[in-house]
Amino acid sequence: METQELLNLCFSNKIPDVFLLQEPYLKKGKVIGFPLNWRIVAALNGKAIIIIRNKNLSILTRCVSQNTVIADISDGTQTITVVSVYIPHSSNKNSGILKFEDIFRNINFSHILIGGDFNMRHELWGPEIHNHRISDQAAPLVSFILKYGLIIWNDKDSEPTFETVNGKSITTLLCPLPTWLTRKLAGKS
Repeated sequence: METQELLNLCFSNKIPDVFLLQEPYLKKGKVIGFPLNWRIVAALNGKAIIIIRNKNLSILTRCVSQNTVIADISDGTQTITVVSVYIPHSSNKNSGILKFEDIFRNINFSHILIGGDFNMRHELWGPEIHNHRISDQAAPLVSFILKYGLIIWNDKDSEPTFETVNGKSITTLLCPLPTWLTRKLAGKS
């Protein structure tokens, strides 16, 4: 989720319990603009954060790196691992994905949701691309998705989460394929 989209959501009556946010507003390196009773776990550069609004949810921080934050969120009966990741626009995308993969493959989880601003565009997650070379830049992320059996959980036809005169983008949500579907696709019953 992009910061500008969050303002619209907070003025509706459907406020989520957990946010995975990239590029939040920062002042002197600190995340600003959220109620003080909301818990925030931020990556070292502050560009990727997890926000927990619901005080009844517990949080266990698993990893904090330069561009990634990973935490377990639990309601006491179920736990989900959530990941917020930011790969800078100006960075080498292959290197960024390799760094993220090093972190990813070293965590154990049963349920996971990844929200990221990977700064890579591809027709799989939108928005529509008219220049195939831009899509080719997303090859490292597409390979990562395929390697770990992840599914893209956003609608490529939805409105962009970020838009300027220079372009538009959609924050990417990823989650693993359910075990039963993975087995079915592999031809196992």
